[in-house]
Amino acid sequence: MKRAIEQSLMRAVGERCAPSRRLIFFGAIAALIVCAAGCRGFNRVATKALFHDRYFAKLTSGTEFERGGFRFREEDIEKAGFLGPASSGAVEVFYQGGLEGAAGRLAGDMDAIISASREQTGFDICYRLRIYLFRVDVLPHKVDFRVESDHESRVFSAPAFVEAGAETAENTVFFPAHPFLMLHELTELTLVSPEGPYAVAPDLGWGPFRIVNGTRWFRDGYASYVGFVGAEFAREELGLDIYNDSLAWGAPGVRPLMSLVAVGDGLFKWHQFSSEETDRIQYDASLGLFLVMRHRFGEDKMRELAAGLKDLLRPDGAALVDFVREVTGEDPVKLVENLHFPLTGLMLEHLRAAEAETKGLAARAAVVITEVAGASPAAAALLEAGDVIRAANSRPVNTFFDVEYAFIESMPDGEVVLTLERAGEMLDARISLRDARPLTRETLPPRSGKRGKTPERWLWRGSVSFRLHDPGARPKESAPPDGLTRP
Repeated sequence: MKRAIEQSLMRAVGERCAPSRRLIFFGAIAALIVCAAGCRGFNRVATKALFHDRYFAKLTSGTEFERGGFRFREEDIEKAGFLGPASSGAVEVFYQGGLEGAAGRLAGDMDAIISASREQTGFDICYRLRIYLFRVDVLPHKVDFRVESDHESRVFSAPAFVEAGAETAENTVFFPAHPFLMLHELTELTLVSPEGPYAVAPDLGWGPFRIVNGTRWFRDGYASYVGFVGAEFAREELGLDIYNDSLAWGAPGVRPLMSLVAVGDGLFKWHQFSSEETDRIQYDASLGLFLVMRHRFGEDKMRELAAGLKDLLRPDGAALVDFVREVTGEDPVKLVENLHFPLTGLMLEHLRAAEAETKGLAARAAVVITEVAGASPAAAALLEAGDVIRAANSRPVNTFFDVEYAFIESMPDGEVVLTLERAGEMLDARISLRDARPLTRETLPPRSGKRGKTPERWLWRGSVSFRLHDPGARPKESAPPDGLTRP
């Protein structure tokens, strides 16, 4: 690392002759101190020298999940007996014997999702997607899948599963990594790829040394936005029920707008070394920001953002704030500070399967109202505790997010139409936002529902990921492919 810092410093100041090792050493220490203090110029130079030029190709990438249940490593590929690939556009699927049809459909669906996302957002994903399709007796509750992605060829790897005996039925190819999350990672990798059309500076760290470029709000928020657009297409055009609560991103606890209100301008200080608890709410909040931006500025401006990104040179967080301001005409920090998300008076919980059975409800994946505040828009709409929300603005409701997104669409003074199941009957209720007070940190209801928790056997823990801040890490030992036939 010291060698890389020496080289980057010499390039930065244009030195023609090599100084003494001692001078370089103390100069490097001084530069690190300046970096810690927030020197943007040094951050850009160091990020290029230490990440883009040296370490990018060595990143540990792929899918890393909680240990147990299903384990798979790079060296297990030959043992698994994969065939193929089945290919469609930017997607290739390697599959086990007898899964040709499912693999072809999976490749076609994912290629259509990626293509639709590119068309609607204007963002050019430069990575291809490689999926390994496994046949299992029972869908695994926990997964530890580690197959390194090929950065030189720009290929990202992820798993998918299908139950034995169900290969020919409709919708049997499960997306345990979720199309949304796959698109998220493909987008973020494209954003930091030194040879790609964009080159946003990531946060980096080696032991005690850290370079905080402050771009995570944009990298993760924009990547989630691209994933959201693709997921929206998959649901509405392909009929894939990928908002099912059993999937990682569609878990009951996801509340982008409430999270954005809670985080406020702290979103722009989010970095790669945040705690897991901080990350959980910041991921939601960053998606919320870009959904608000799409609602406020329209899809044409969002495509303009994608086009303008190509002209930036390894921007840091402050440069990205300036860039968004120039394109949209509004400061994203002020946009967050002045967010007017309505306080409706609703308290919600995720409907559990056992509760639905006990009450004889038709719904299995839905949201139930637990409390309605007095003198609130929800009370004026005659909503009652115990009502099960089945749809919002004519879209099926499986999670909190589905309800929240209906409010995003209708802000600031429209109305939201909720389809309810009450005592075995279906009815519509209209919540007017015209006189709703804005949600604030002081009036924010407590978060309920736990990410990843579901009432059924499918308990997905983890997400598609690549390690951005620990490029030297490698798995120390190989686990057998014990999940190939039975998790």
